[in-house]
Amino acid sequence: MTGMSQSREARTQSRPLATPKASVRFGCWNVRTMFSVRKTAQIVQEARKYKLRILCISECRWAGFGRLKTATGETILYSGRDDDMHLSGVALLPDKAAARSLIEWNPFNDRIMTARFNSRYIKTTIVQGLCPYQ
Repeated sequence: MTGMSQSREARTQSRPLATPKASVRFGCWNVRTMFSVRKTAQIVQEARKYKLRILCISECRWAGFGRLKTATGETILYSGRDDDMHLSGVALLPDKAAARSLIEWNPFNDRIMTARFNSRYIKTTIVQGLCPYQ
């Protein structure tokens, strides 16, 4: 994918992602596809149910890369293929508080992306990758 190695800036940070004494819940899910609107709503609902701060999603199968705001206010960061094949792709679903602490994110290609979050004492970088063997 050409031109995807550039960093995508987020808005200014308002709250830290984590504090030294608080636990943070992360999750990873291979969803097989998020090509329907109903599936995206189900994934957001499951992330809320388990009280996940950040959900890493594999095989979202969305084309291109970008940031999507859901109807309920969550932000989905995604990175997929340039063509319309809908074969692979990765995404991150931070909750509303984690989305406010997002510093930047980098969509490298359809199999890997990074996101950097603000914390009080350190910066946290999350790398979301898709296994090349299917």
